[in-house]
Amino acid sequence: MPNASSWSVSSPLLLLWEDSSGTRIFLSLLYAVLAISGTLSNVMVIYLVFSFKKLQTTSNAFIVNGCAADLSVCALWMPQEAVMGLLPPNSSSLRSAEYRLLREGLLGLGLTVSMASHLLVAFN
Repeated sequence: MPNASSWSVSSPLLLLWEDSSGTRIFLSLLYAVLAISGTLSNVMVIYLVFSFKKLQTTSNAFIVNGCAADLSVCALWMPQEAVMGLLPPNSSSLRSAEYRLLREGLLGLGLTVSMASHLLVAFN
């Protein structure tokens, strides 16, 4: 187990952060807060735009598309990272092929939807 003064590139949350239990817990809590607040705010924006006829404009359609892209990261990827950050660094779950596939798939989904959203804005 690395000491608190060494830098680790095997950290499941962020590269080049100290790999101590306090840092992992702090980052997991940060991911959890961002996931909850991001999910709630994106769902609220989508709900408001679909609920009120006055808000259903072309520009708000692009905002809803951006919220959907952000929601894929906030609701799917960030909670997974928050939970995995609480596991010990040498946990077999962090090194499993299934977890890496899920992690890369969720991040790829978020990036793809985000790029599609930016392409729609560019085409408009």
